[in-house]
Amino acid sequence: MSDSQKRLDNEPPHVPCDLLKASFDKILALGALIVLLPIYLLIIVLIKVEGLLNPAARGPVIYHQMRISEGREFPLYKFRITKNSVLNEEPSRHRRDRFKTLEQKQYCTVVGRYLKKWYLDELPQIFNILRGEMSWVGPRPFPINDYEEDLRRGLFQKKVIRAGLSGLTQVHKGVKTMKTDVDLDSEYISACRAYSPPGRFRYDAEILLHTIHTVWAGKGL
Repeated sequence: MSDSQKRLDNEPPHVPCDLLKASFDKILALGALIVLLPIYLLIIVLIKVEGLLNPAARGPVIYHQMRISEGREFPLYKFRITKNSVLNEEPSRHRRDRFKTLEQKQYCTVVGRYLKKWYLDELPQIFNILRGEMSWVGPRPFPINDYEEDLRRGLFQKKVIRAGLSGLTQVHKGVKTMKTDVDLDSEYISACRAYSPPGRFRYDAEILLHTIHTVWAGKGL
């Protein structure tokens, strides 16, 4: 049994996704898909057109990376922002340092740079939210190897709570702070433990409002 499948003695208790949060996630995801449908279609057309004009930019419109949420593997969906030849070089069990390299500007397509700048490449993850694999707010899901490495180090933030499309790490992007990603994930988990479901709902809503500001500022690259 792997580290991601067993409970360790020092592992903190799981933070369940309460009914209010789960319902909010799915209702907002369904509404967002309807509202954002024209943007989805525009992105698909732009990716296809760039592929026609530049053979190096050809490839699938959407691809997936295997990630972890609440200790379970799932396919995380993204709009492709990299050149297909680079994408095909990725190992099957992804590492976060590999993705940081791949998503540098020189590896991105022209359309991909704009998608990454405003986080539009993340939009297909709304389907992950509808499927109950992710939430709107929570720690970002890790590549499998990095997740298992953190478990061995005694870091359980990525296991004890459902992964999120956004979170404190994202809204602090570009903000000077002494807190690390691990600190911010721990802060969110502690707040979720302390709040009642309505309080957690308000906390998530505040983070989502800050997320809109981060996206609008174009801090994705």
